[in-house]
Amino acid sequence: MKRMKKTIYEYTIEFEDKRDDGNTGFSFPCDENGKIKLDGLSDCAIANYNKCESHPEKFYKYVKTESIAVVYGTCDNCGAEISMNDNGHGEFVCPKCGRRYYTSGTPVNSIYMGK
Repeated sequence: MKRMKKTIYEYTIEFEDKRDDGNTGFSFPCDENGKIKLDGLSDCAIANYNKCESHPEKFYKYVKTESIAVVYGTCDNCGAEISMNDNGHGEFVCPKCGRRYYTSGTPVNSIYMGK
């Protein structure tokens, strides 16, 4: 299995309460331009977002960017792209065909797995 790495960027709009020490506030998913993603948000979350937007005197607003490095590979058996995050046992499984791999990308030998 060939190991590859890609970076995923996640963006959020952050509203920090101006009356606090920066430990309270709200966070909402957005795109890289700061446009809110309302899909999947609960009615309560949308109400909180609207409250934050309608009271700029109460909140500091900024767009936050986080980058996440993801290691992935291509399954030798079926060609599916696999996230190489282990399951806590030092291995991961192809979601398409079920082939198991060690975190190094080496296939788990089925002889040793009692198959």
